[in-house]
Amino acid sequence: MVERELKCKRCSKFVPIVELRMEPDGKSYLCNECRANRTPQTAIKQKKTPVGVPVGGPRISKYQCVKCHHMFKRSATVDAVCPICAGTKLIKYEKLDADKIIKLSEDKRFENL
Repeated sequence: MVERELKCKRCSKFVPIVELRMEPDGKSYLCNECRANRTPQTAIKQKKTPVGVPVGGPRISKYQCVKCHHMFKRSATVDAVCPICAGTKLIKYEKLDADKIIKLSEDKRFENL
């Protein structure tokens, strides 16, 4: 029986498959020798969040275009424009009940549609 060999990601040696283990990224393989010499996961630098960005990531808001009724998501820090019709009359999309619909119908922004 022919034993297949694959290339180790770190040392680039071809080793038998039984001596390789997949890395946590799910894309690369390391041989047993390289795995024994690697640094522990806790010593690897942690990904740092950019300054000014909340820990949970940028706040995303859901909008609906009044003109074409397209719903889309954008960062709350960016001026939202409809990606379909370039409309600027947008409502922040929320679950609507009868009271909210009545309030929206009285909104002056939507008079000349």
